[in-house]
Amino acid sequence: MLKDRILHVINNMFQNTEYGFEAFVIMKNDNTLKRLVLFEGNPSNLSGQASENFKEKVNTTIAEFIKEKYLADDAEYEPVENIADNQNKFYVIEQTDQYRPFDILNTPINNLQTFNMTDRDNALGLLFMFRRGDNKIWGYQHIYTVTIPNKLRKNWLSIQQAETFKEMILPLFPIAKKVNLIIIGQEITTKDISLMQRQFGFETYIRNSAQTVIGDVSEIGLFENIEKLSSYVERSKLTYAKKMMRIRHSAVLRMSSEQLLNKVQTLPRWSGKFVIENNRIVLKTYNHVENLIDLLDERYTRSDVTGEEYSTDVKRLAPPIEQN
Repeated sequence: MLKDRILHVINNMFQNTEYGFEAFVIMKNDNTLKRLVLFEGNPSNLSGQASENFKEKVNTTIAEFIKEKYLADDAEYEPVENIADNQNKFYVIEQTDQYRPFDILNTPINNLQTFNMTDRDNALGLLFMFRRGDNKIWGYQHIYTVTIPNKLRKNWLSIQQAETFKEMILPLFPIAKKVNLIIIGQEITTKDISLMQRQFGFETYIRNSAQTVIGDVSEIGLFENIEKLSSYVERSKLTYAKKMMRIRHSAVLRMSSEQLLNKVQTLPRWSGKFVIENNRIVLKTYNHVENLIDLLDERYTRSDVTGEEYSTDVKRLAPPIEQN
């Protein structure tokens, strides 16, 4: 299952503290990555007292957040196709050739420039890399402009090199105990869909995915006025394109046009829901489009006991019931 697979990777990464940790900054203007050098402590500071390891503190803080939130018993995971449900779940977005917002992570980190004070106003977000062998988990924390202190404040300190940063009372920018998303392999996992839309082109991804689904529906050869689907998802609200995405992997799409037409004409749930002319379903209104989405999404289920029908977002096959 989706959740089991993600939890396995996280548990394996944090089984003990014998993993690597590095911090980076994504730059706004050219979408490049710079290394954020964090103070790792000296045997003593100028006053002769032990210095705190800021890098280890950040490491521990971010790792704890990932474990607390992503490994929680009540954490729920859904593929991105179900994003229209808009629930408090982690949605898993696979990066593809058409949508790779974090392709920057393929940059060889040994060749990266170092982030310094002059880069502050061009910082988009922080990336934390946890590495065990060849396996990596990336955590992204967005930097919001309102959280960056006034430029005139003396809120940074150089330690040996001008690009090394340590914890200060007045921060360069705050590093909070949170990440907006994690990246494992080619998959982005997040609840912060609004951030994905604002900063990482997710709206375009959704609309393009919806158009791909329309192409799959068209190939069935059963529907007349297929352009009604396109005008539906091109409406200003992204909600409509998200609904279309729900049927991207629909098993109903694999049925023949004859089989599907028969179901529409014989099942009580779909009686009178569509206009049928010359053995084709004519999409005349947006209401017809939404009925089509529900049909292909198999959103409705019927109780064998009561005969009542329910709308549900559960689309997984149930395991076989053991017989005593």
